[in-house]
Amino acid sequence: MPLGWRGHSEETLQKNRVNNQIEINKLIELANTYASIIFSLSVGNEACVEWTDHMVPVARLLRM
Repeated sequence: MPLGWRGHSEETLQKNRVNNQIEINKLIELANTYASIIFSLSVGNEACVEWTDHMVPVARLLRM
């Protein structure tokens, strides 16, 4: 089986994508539920710094 990003199988990467989307959806739901007390949210910031070896472009994060 060919390996993708950082030696992970495509199956593992796809599972991670699904799990990430579930977590993002939970965050959105919480933000909407508690809109009166939530000022801001940050998602993926650890992957957006230029010194990381697995940087994710901000545009991609915004598309999610």
